[in-house]
Amino acid sequence: MTDTTNNNPAGSALAEIASLKSDREFVSAYADAGHIGHKAAVERMTRLHEAAYAATPSGAPAAPGAVTPPPAAPGAESVGTEAPSDPAAEIDKFFPPARPEQYEMPAFAEPGEEYGAAHVEADKLARGWLSEARFPREIGSHIAKEAARVAGLVKSMTPETRELWAQGQKESVEKMLGPAAPKKLALAQQLIRELEAKNPGVVNFLEATGAGNSAAIVVQVAEHAARLAARRGIRIEG
Repeated sequence: MTDTTNNNPAGSALAEIASLKSDREFVSAYADAGHIGHKAAVERMTRLHEAAYAATPSGAPAAPGAVTPPPAAPGAESVGTEAPSDPAAEIDKFFPPARPEQYEMPAFAEPGEEYGAAHVEADKLARGWLSEARFPREIGSHIAKEAARVAGLVKSMTPETRELWAQGQKESVEKMLGPAAPKKLALAQQLIRELEAKNPGVVNFLEATGAGNSAAIVVQVAEHAARLAARRGIRIEG
């Protein structure tokens, strides 16, 4: 029997992604930026996605069913209108976007505070943002819980302490994303701008709570934005 693994690196990468999706320990490390194995998990999944969803080389004939992406603006690929493609179907299979009600959300009320209409509205808005951005249930739920944790942490900080904390988080993000950090962060910022345009309030929320500086959140959003680009066959190298 002929071994097709070496002849089909994309197929091999997809098979490994499928296997990792059912590995609870790997999924836990990948979704939690505070996990000791998070950096290795992110790097591994990034390499697999690059192998599985690599864009067709310039000048080479497109594979059957492949979609060639439009030229990107200098410094960042577009995460705009998406055309149906095999990469999109495969990514959605392994990272299925969740409906608003599927996310596990934290309590938005402070300890001892009565849960009221404002908290219900905050819950509704957060679910809408996560679903609009196509986050899978596990990752979206982790982002929401981390945002609540960071909001409580930031409240006790002085302006000077918060500035130092934010700088440290920025350095952590750059280390975790590696050489691809500039491109992935540009895609993440574009994704947030698009969410703000459709559902105003997300930018203010990220700034007010400190969630927009949290390495755990920024890395997840950046990796997710890169997957959105990969859905259209755009490969983020770095």
